[in-house]
Amino acid sequence: MKKILIILFIASIILVSLGVVSADSFSIGSDNTAEWSSDSISWNNAVETWIHPAWPTITDAKWIWRTAQTNPQDEYATVPDGGWYFKQTFEIPECADESTFQGTITAASDNAYEMYFNGVYVDGRGVYEQRWSRCTKLEIKNNF
Repeated sequence: MKKILIILFIASIILVSLGVVSADSFSIGSDNTAEWSSDSISWNNAVETWIHPAWPTITDAKWIWRTAQTNPQDEYATVPDGGWYFKQTFEIPECADESTFQGTITAASDNAYEMYFNGVYVDGRGVYEQRWSRCTKLEIKNNF
């Protein structure tokens, strides 16, 4: 079965690590297999981006964005209506039982995000909260 994690970030550089626990444990981290879009229709490969020394680290995850280097003035000037979309697609092992499937999402972003797991709203943080300095941990159960 294929499960999709779709994350909407608004003018943000993102770091997401998803660790899912079930009959078999596995971890999925943000990296260049994630995709970004300005309209959630056309998708492009995300890239590992530069890292500010104050940003936190999450095991198995990389800071990703649309480009390897960023210019804040350009980034804020080109944000599309609705923000930038990032998604990570992964497959849950066939032996996993959907009724008991659960996991933890650990996320950090430079400024803001809204997070959806398979179309279900999971969490969001405001644009001016300076989210880059800390991580958020979210427990997910039966959001599938």
